[in-house]
Amino acid sequence: MTTPTDVSSIASEIRRATFTVRRRGFDEDEVVDYLSRLATTVQRLESENARLRADLSTERRAREDRGNEPISAQAVLMFAEAQKVADSLIDEAVTHARDLMMSARAQQRDIVREAHDAATEAVRKTEAVAPSSGEGAAAAYDHPIPEIEYVRTFAKVAQIQLRSVLDALTEQVDALGEMPRLEKD
Repeated sequence: MTTPTDVSSIASEIRRATFTVRRRGFDEDEVVDYLSRLATTVQRLESENARLRADLSTERRAREDRGNEPISAQAVLMFAEAQKVADSLIDEAVTHARDLMMSARAQQRDIVREAHDAATEAVRKTEAVAPSSGEGAAAAYDHPIPEIEYVRTFAKVAQIQLRSVLDALTEQVDALGEMPRLEKD
């Protein structure tokens, strides 16, 4: 029996294969028929393999050609316009953030001033009710003064408002930091 040596000629080798004839062996017609079918199948697979290699080679060349194409003028203009829009949005966000920060600082100053004024007024009223005698005045305080509680509540509300303004500002700055990434195809 001969053995195929080259992968590209396996089908032809199968067709030309010869076997020694012996008694009590396989039916020669069945063996020839089987080898014929096997050779046809191998030939079909070789053809399909060659076609797939050609397709792969064509695809590689097409990819290389696409990779070497210059960027069109329209694409450059679109990227430039997108960059302008992005720069404009960033500038607008920075301006808006600056305005929010200035507003928050102004609110903070107003809140602190109002709290200071209310605290001063509460101290003045407390001193009017109980003469200042050092530790005796502190010991005389046994129930909450409404003005102090009001200032405390007002300060907490202002703190919550300021925190929400800062959170909104942080969200806007984070959203601007997420610029779309343009990828090469």
